Amino acid sequence: MSEFDLSPYSILFVDDEGFTRQIVAQLLRSLGCQNVHQASNVSQAMNVLTQMERVHIVIADFSMPDDNGLNLVKAIRTGNAAVNRGTPIAMLTGFSEKSLVEVALALDVNAFLVKPISRNTLGDRLQRLLEITTDQSWLSAPVVYDRIDVDVKIAPPQYPRSSEGGIDAAPDKVKRVLARLPVLQERYDDTDLGDAVVAAVGRLIGNLGEVDVSNMLAIFEALERHEVLTMQDIASMLAVPEKMTRSPEVFLADDIRTVDNEILFRSGTLVTKPIAAIVGDLKEVGAISLSAEKIKQLGLDPLDLPPPVPANGKAPVSGYDPSAGLAMQAVQASEIVAGNVLARTVFTSDGRLYGKSGAVVTSRMVDVLKDLSDLEKIASTLWIENKA
Repeated sequence: MSEFDLSPYSILFVDDEGFTRQIVAQLLRSLGCQNVHQASNVSQAMNVLTQMERVHIVIADFSMPDDNGLNLVKAIRTGNAAVNRGTPIAMLTGFSEKSLVEVALALDVNAFLVKPISRNTLGDRLQRLLEITTDQSWLSAPVVYDRIDVDVKIAPPQYPRSSEGGIDAAPDKVKRVLARLPVLQERYDDTDLGDAVVAAVGRLIGNLGEVDVSNMLAIFEALERHEVLTMQDIASMLAVPEKMTRSPEVFLADDIRTVDNEILFRSGTLVTKPIAAIVGDLKEVGAISLSAEKIKQLGLDPLDLPPPVPANGKAPVSGYDPSAGLAMQAVQASEIVAGNVLARTVFTSDGRLYGKSGAVVTSRMVDVLKDLSDLEKIASTLWIENKA
């Protein structure tokens, strides 16, 4: 049972369903909160905020008639509501509203409460919410939030990026190769994920040549079509930092083929870290079959390949860059902690970049990563760096 005492705090809960408001208000009061304010829509919530002396937390539902909770979030984050812009905000959500989570992330919502929610879960999440939002350095300028379109229902949102890019802006040889990934053009062209794939493919063409990279992406496309890989998986593999390329250089002693005998990498290929990541990941999902003896024959060091993920979600440490003492480990999103360093870039299912490779996981990120995993917006397994 949660022992967190909410008696010092004032909370606004916004939901159009009266029954839901009664249940959540009752849960909040059972946790000690006597200052529970309620609203049934965004307009009413804005009026309530003007009457409240202090607001410590706002909890809002996504879906309400003729409006959605994101309009309230945007008003708060842009400074157009009678409350501190950095007020902690939690969104109450169901799995049918997963497409709206992307916009909520762009608006820096601090937590997601998945329906139905229990007293213990509510208490624990609100306690963490208050702890991690004391420092408001994460808050962006009002203009950043102002340009985010919140009038969405089902269609994935488009996000402003730091620079213009996309497939149309790529060199012709890159565009020719990316034609082997039609789903990239259809769904992810104007996203962070699309930008990462474009940049990574450009680097790989420099290493392998246009024909070999095109063949490799054709294999990826087939695996994505058969739901063996997602576009997030593909982008994560391709975007492994080149700075982790190990020394001395290793060249493949033989071709690496998929289980249906398609050539993935040819004999003589320089094994960079992105290539090692691709080999290790495709081995793990069963797309290629490599015995320990075969790995040795190829001239590969088994420690160069990303380790498999056992049932408990923890992978053995692999020698990701022995000279620098770096190591890579797979952990469940539920087990990630502040201070971990992301070894691979984290993309959401709609192509938004949430955490870049090399980013230090903050306390605020810990809870959002767990929420996104629960909502199936990111992979349940994340890759982090460890010091060997």
